[in-house]
Amino acid sequence: MEGVVQEIQALVVQQPQQPAYLLGLEQIIRQDPTTRNIYGLVYDIHTPDDGNRNYNPAVLLPVDHPDKHIQSRDTFYKRLRSVLYARGFNDSEYSMMTKECTEAEVIQDAYALHTNDTLTWMPYCIRKMHVVKLVLDRSIYPLEYVNNNNVGENVQ
Repeated sequence: MEGVVQEIQALVVQQPQQPAYLLGLEQIIRQDPTTRNIYGLVYDIHTPDDGNRNYNPAVLLPVDHPDKHIQSRDTFYKRLRSVLYARGFNDSEYSMMTKECTEAEVIQDAYALHTNDTLTWMPYCIRKMHVVKLVLDRSIYPLEYVNNNNVGENVQ
């Protein structure tokens, strides 16, 4: 096993841009541990079948809710993302945004989101929202879907 670790270490020295999935887990953890406090919000907006196969979160809202008229689930995602951007979050993965902050700050952000005027729908439509801490600074697989400009590119 020690010989394999040495071979992997030599490979990393020769090719520092090697995709992480080709490295051993031990090497990935040694090479890429985050020294920053990066926390994320992972969310799932419930999009039920409303009988018309629209999968629109608005069907979950009370009839008198001001957002009941919204016809696109994309509108809900865009509203949430714009508020998270304003709070300093960045794109990380689909339905996950992260920022460098303290644990208390990210929890406060998560709890305060629904108080924003454009996010009053959240208590009705968010199926799950988790607060997570990133352990590694990068993905262990070669394809990193960072944003719409490089979706599917091999980012090494």
